Amino acid sequence: MKYFIWMFFFFIPFKENERTNEIIANHDIESITIFLGNAEISRKSQVNIPVGKSDVIFKGISSKILKQGVKAYFSDDIKVYSINIENNEDDIKTNKDWVVIQDKIELQTIKYDNIKIAIKTLEKELYFFEENMKLKSGATFTEIEQGAIFFSKKVKTLQERILKESKKLEKIDLQLKDLLLEQTTVKNKLEETDINIRISVINKRAVSCDVKLSYLVSNAVWKPYYSVRTDGKNEDITLEYQAQVYNDTGNDWENKPIVLGLLNPLENIDKPKLNTWVLENDNYNKRDYSGEGKLSKAKGNFNKNIESVSFDVIKVDDLSTRFVINDLHFIPSDATPHLINIKKFVKKADYYTLSIPKVKDGAFVIASIPDWESMGLLDGPISLYYKGAFQGISQLDTQQVENKLDISLGKDDSFTIIRRKISTMSKQKLIGFNIKEELTYELIIKNNKNEQVTIELRDQLPLSVDKNVEVIPLELSNAMLDSASGQLTWSLSLSPNERKKIVLKFSVKYPKSKKGIFKHNRKNLKSPRFF
Repeated sequence: MKYFIWMFFFFIPFKENERTNEIIANHDIESITIFLGNAEISRKSQVNIPVGKSDVIFKGISSKILKQGVKAYFSDDIKVYSINIENNEDDIKTNKDWVVIQDKIELQTIKYDNIKIAIKTLEKELYFFEENMKLKSGATFTEIEQGAIFFSKKVKTLQERILKESKKLEKIDLQLKDLLLEQTTVKNKLEETDINIRISVINKRAVSCDVKLSYLVSNAVWKPYYSVRTDGKNEDITLEYQAQVYNDTGNDWENKPIVLGLLNPLENIDKPKLNTWVLENDNYNKRDYSGEGKLSKAKGNFNKNIESVSFDVIKVDDLSTRFVINDLHFIPSDATPHLINIKKFVKKADYYTLSIPKVKDGAFVIASIPDWESMGLLDGPISLYYKGAFQGISQLDTQQVENKLDISLGKDDSFTIIRRKISTMSKQKLIGFNIKEELTYELIIKNNKNEQVTIELRDQLPLSVDKNVEVIPLELSNAMLDSASGQLTWSLSLSPNERKKIVLKFSVKYPKSKKGIFKHNRKNLKSPRFF
């Protein structure tokens, strides 16, 4: 029978004079589940528990442990009445590396103090000699000369000895500073794992049993990363789903099973409740994203001021998806992202060329992937490879409502595309209390290939949400108009080296009191300043 404990307390009466046995568990990490904001560590040990009261102690636990979510499993009929998290500073002073450094510090300190005493003694000797080196009156020139020579030699000898001892002192001082720095490094490293978890139990009979311990730690997260490869149109697309794993817990994860999770089931154990689902234009921006979190730089969470840094917000679709990593990985506690593979998808894709010159110059090759919702993708950076060549880094946007996921594979230089405003055909006039503006744009596209090509061209009309503001399309050149968004789409087929011109003309009428409502889109370009 297994008992599951989650920071509860079982109050079991016992005699006050009954001795408590302390059992130090010899344990190791069994598995790691990494979430978008923290990680769950599972450890396993086998212990022999005698009759009566016992404390099973797991030492060397990360100081980044979170008080929520500590759980203990026992394989036998053992009653647990408390689980406590303790700081263990005593282990630092008994650590082998610490003791060796401390012994060296004490030895060097003794040498340092002895040299200081020697220097002080020499300084007093020099002072005594100087005070007593006074010639009696009536001394001959020879006596004065001999006295000066003796005085000079003696003073020089003493000063040389003082200088020699001072250099020894400086050397030892530097050695002490190095030892103290080394000791601080060892201490900081030990403090990363200076937590004990004490599980207090009462047992009616002596047993040998398995103990499983799991707990949450901060400073351990993962973020999605992707590599997308394709050899061109009519070819399958390969999407490599990867993870950047970050471990700064103090414990290395050496070839242990890893599971990547999206949502943390231990964050809230309250009864689930469905709220009314109200659709709004920006509804997805108002979600409560569980992936938003903080990374703690402090050691532990026990009545200490925690300095934290903001972490990325990753949009998820409220899925409790988990990825089991088949390969074993060594993830050291070095606060450095480590890349591991999650899955590889090979998908059929539809390819098309898209240009929106109002937003960005040029044409782009787009891969459209169907049935992408089942892939469990999150927003994240993508390294793009098209026909074996690295195209750059893009951003995967999973907040798309279409059934197909569009991924840009880079620029298609086969087209020359120009969008310009025709000033001679654009005008503004006053009509009573209203202003009417007419604008004309010209879109020119040329196929530079020696073959027939198709391209999708997009632009837009402004939308009015004010009944006093009226937008009237005058010439759309047979574009498909989405009245809900104002988007205009042209599907063009161009012969080799063919050039086409599209005219977009519309008017906007608005009251004079709203003169600033209609703003012409102008791009700001940055240029380096050298003079």
